[in-house]
Amino acid sequence: MTLQLDEVSAGYGPFRALFGISIEVPENTAVALVGPNGAGKSTTMRMLTCYLPPTGGTATINGFDIFHQSQQVRQSLGYLPESVPLYTEMRVEEYLDFRGRLRKMDRAARKQRIDYVCERCWLTSSATILSGGP
Repeated sequence: MTLQLDEVSAGYGPFRALFGISIEVPENTAVALVGPNGAGKSTTMRMLTCYLPPTGGTATINGFDIFHQSQQVRQSLGYLPESVPLYTEMRVEEYLDFRGRLRKMDRAARKQRIDYVCERCWLTSSATILSGGP
């Protein structure tokens, strides 16, 4: 994945959260956003995930513009925010199936990935308990 920000700014009303950030991250490069509270880390991630539009500048992920190609941008990345909205009434398998359907995965692929995730996360033996099943 490639990432490019050019003079990106963001604000909340009169408050400027970010001002003129520019960065280029080539493919196969790990990056960490580090800084004190209020430094703009979450705002930057919200912009890159197309949740919050920048008030200035341009940004691309894998060559897709976050303004005009948000669908392709979101298909290019995975993001786990600090607080994840979960549907607590869903069983584990139901939630994973729901997320797979959002990604337009066919039934066989969803089943395979759900089994893989449950195995990988050591949920296979306790999935029934975690799911609220019998």
